Amino acid sequence: MKKLLLLAVISGLAVVLPAHAQQVQVKVEVNKIEVSAQKTPNFQAGDVANKNVPKPKEWLEAEVAFSLDSAPRGSVVPSLEFRYYVAVRGADGAKYLTGDVKHVNLVPDRDLYSVAYVSPATIGKITGEYNRVSANDILVAVEISYQGRIVAESSSGGPDGWWRGQATEPGVLAKNKTPFSLLWLDRYPDVEESR
Repeated sequence: MKKLLLLAVISGLAVVLPAHAQQVQVKVEVNKIEVSAQKTPNFQAGDVANKNVPKPKEWLEAEVAFSLDSAPRGSVVPSLEFRYYVAVRGADGAKYLTGDVKHVNLVPDRDLYSVAYVSPATIGKITGEYNRVSANDILVAVEISYQGRIVAESSSGGPDGWWRGQATEPGVLAKNKTPFSLLWLDRYPDVEESR
């Protein structure tokens, strides 16, 4: 009988814990969006020929500094979804790019950052300049969602809500889909791999 009771208690905990984990409430605040150019990194490895690239191209980097509070206090937040919007001014007007980054296992009460990139080829297709990025021609906005509900949004400039209702196309990449994937691992929360 004691074994059955212990098994029932353990089984009951297995049911209660996931329900409790889903009840974590979060408060997110975007502190800053920084838009900059980042040159393609030049990695070196042993046992392969070094192929020098004299003029590395520039990627658009959009970094979001944010803060996160959770209730119950100290709970690890299982995931936050960041939808990035990037407006790039080109000769034929602005193009609007978008992409998603899903961060997992976020620890609140510390400085947190998310980052996304646009490749030199995508920027070049719009602006005609394939080697460099001009941050003056770019606006970035982000919407942060928790359990399917937007909990924070912000923009690097422009009128409020400029990204809403725009025709968008893919083009914003998570760090793990770029040559920067091995860099700054301790700065950014883990990203869930897309399936």
